[in-house]
Amino acid sequence: MNETQELCHQVREELIGLRSDGVGSERRRGLLLEALGIGCEACVLECLVTSANLCEAQEDIAGQQPSLDQVAGLVTDTFGLALTPSLHWGLSFPQFFAALNARSYDLALHHATQAQSLVSAIEYPDALAHTLNLGGQLAWRVGAFDHAKKCFTRSIAESSLPWSIAIAHCQLGLTLESLGDPEAALEHQQSSIDTLTDARIRVPFLFESNRCSIMIQLGHLARANEVLDSLERFSPQAAPFVLLHRATMARFSGNLREAQSLAAKSVQLFGQAGWVGSRRKAVALQGEILIELRCFEHAIKVLVDGLDREVKLEYEQTYHQLVEAHRALGQWDHVVTYQSFLRQLTDRRRLDLHLYCRAQQRPHQSQDLREKNREIDERNRQLELLRSDRESLLNVIAHELRSPLTALGLVLRSISVRSARGIEIGARVRTGAKMVRRLQGVVDQVATVGEITNGSFAIEFEPVEVGSVLHQVVDENRLAARAKLIDLRVDEDNFYVAGHRGRLEQILTNLVSNAIKFSEMESEIHLRSFADSAHGYIEVVDEGPGLTELDLERVFSRYARLSARPTGGEPSSGMGLFIAKQLSLAMGGDLLVESAGKGLGATFSVRLALSSHQKAKV
Repeated sequence: MNETQELCHQVREELIGLRSDGVGSERRRGLLLEALGIGCEACVLECLVTSANLCEAQEDIAGQQPSLDQVAGLVTDTFGLALTPSLHWGLSFPQFFAALNARSYDLALHHATQAQSLVSAIEYPDALAHTLNLGGQLAWRVGAFDHAKKCFTRSIAESSLPWSIAIAHCQLGLTLESLGDPEAALEHQQSSIDTLTDARIRVPFLFESNRCSIMIQLGHLARANEVLDSLERFSPQAAPFVLLHRATMARFSGNLREAQSLAAKSVQLFGQAGWVGSRRKAVALQGEILIELRCFEHAIKVLVDGLDREVKLEYEQTYHQLVEAHRALGQWDHVVTYQSFLRQLTDRRRLDLHLYCRAQQRPHQSQDLREKNREIDERNRQLELLRSDRESLLNVIAHELRSPLTALGLVLRSISVRSARGIEIGARVRTGAKMVRRLQGVVDQVATVGEITNGSFAIEFEPVEVGSVLHQVVDENRLAARAKLIDLRVDEDNFYVAGHRGRLEQILTNLVSNAIKFSEMESEIHLRSFADSAHGYIEVVDEGPGLTELDLERVFSRYARLSARPTGGEPSSGMGLFIAKQLSLAMGGDLLVESAGKGLGATFSVRLALSSHQKAKV
């Protein structure tokens, strides 16, 4: 055996080990580079196809490995025009999963169909079975479980090698579990393990974990415990999965405190190992257990910390739990928000299935027509986002108007009764006027968001004296600050900026009122202004709850709901900071935020250009 053959053999042997473990995405990339370096087509094919044989680990590993498009590019750069049908077939796999992760289902189907057309022209073990698995993965992702079942069933029939048969059984088991048939799912998970055992191939711990999960669902706790004991002894990398399953078993046995502790440990280990999807499942389980323990605030903290800033289908269970926890605490604005997210997910799932069905109907269309259809699909997705924004706005309006309208109705009835009895009604009138001002504020915010969104917003620039605006904003908010014994301090350098006085007042009012809402009793809010040679700066510094990394990412988003809550139960629409940011940008400046972290306060800084009036003075 020459040196090249020896290296090929080593690459192939290590791939088998990595494939059995279901981990090691960075090492798989390294092996691909080695295979490309020696020009071994067989090893390159093995590297490309391995990523398709990871079952439910696919989502976890997709978050760790480099760009699938980049992998395809490496292969193309190495072989150039010498790409054989086998390599074209192999490249379909990373290209398929890149399209799948981007929710481009027609493109994913195109790559799966392309792989199917090349099967007869290549010599790769169980090529047809691997190709059928692509169709099954796509169908499973969009919720077409019956079609996925057909693909994986046929894959079993077409497979000849033990590993291919085991993979198909495992994926069919996951599909049957999604179809609500755990007994049949367990049979196929057991078949996948038996196939590998009979062939004396090491069983991946993920296969055992899948089987254990279904056993627990069916109440076979003693058998599940035996599997977990075996995993603990022989598969150290399975530790977070073992903890997750033991947490589920403890919960079923009524030991909720122990279950919560085990789930929390599994969340930590999944995070350290980079298992993104599995960590999400562990977070959901921990949140569910905390809700059963009636630790609602702790549950909300755990669940929110596990979320990204995007609304994702993967978070559906978490959103349901957040609705339940916020409902128990009477936090109806958050209930409305997460219910809105759930409706968005329902619409998105329906759209995904529709796009998948359309894509299946046009696998042989011309490239130009496919491009046009992809453009239409993208516009449909944009329309879906606009519809979601509209629904979020309606939810905000409904929530914000409900409380003051109810209070105003009670005030008016009280005035009517007291007036009839000749009783003093001045206090009631003042309360009613306060509710009207609150309603007017909501209407003004909604109107401003509408102007910003549709592009009808315009600024008439003028020199604005910063010191005068600062004192006016402080005076208007002093009463609200005194109610919470908050000290409003001003440290000003007076100068002029180019902008609009009313809009600058609106920005600073939003920032100061926000700081008051989220600050504790007897704290301090510091307003200061200063300038350099080109810009003026106005800072609002509070000692409030601070901002997490996730908060910092979405703090200026429309209708944003952050981790902190108003300390006095004040209303918060989620529009104020978005409006302040957009107004700052419209005046040629910006609004920035800094926070050292949770519990460490925040600093909001408005930056505007100095006016020509100010520069002339200088």
